[in-house]
Amino acid sequence: MTAQNVVAFHVPERPHCWRQNELQQLVSLYSAHGSQRGRASWSVGKTETGDPQFYIVGEAPDLDCTMCVTRIGRLYVLEDGSGCVIAEDTRLDRIADAAARMLTKPHRFAFVARSLIGLCAFRVVLDQKLEFMLAESMEHVSRFVPQLAAFV
Repeated sequence: MTAQNVVAFHVPERPHCWRQNELQQLVSLYSAHGSQRGRASWSVGKTETGDPQFYIVGEAPDLDCTMCVTRIGRLYVLEDGSGCVIAEDTRLDRIADAAARMLTKPHRFAFVARSLIGLCAFRVVLDQKLEFMLAESMEHVSRFVPQLAAFV
């Protein structure tokens, strides 16, 4: 009879919080973002499995999430405010660069949408004013056309 040796390998525990250097890098990203966007704040949290997360949230009372960085084991995951994954990497500095690009990129669609809404509002105002002027002028025309017909 031979005895089998069973060696139990223990998985090293992952730290369930941000390390000091990671947090400094993420807060510096927030500082750059906060100076551009006005009032925003940051927060830390954990996922359901205990992985640390870093959030940049918008103004109160809504506190909409602008971006989120999660560390899952050795992998860092960058998500936008709607939960779409923007970047994944094992180095936090690359994730921070991607987050900086995401936060500083021009929002052209927002500009186009605002311009389109402004154009529609201008057209509605113009239509209302023109309709009023045309209704008044049609009243004048209907009043004076019979007299003008006598001259023709």
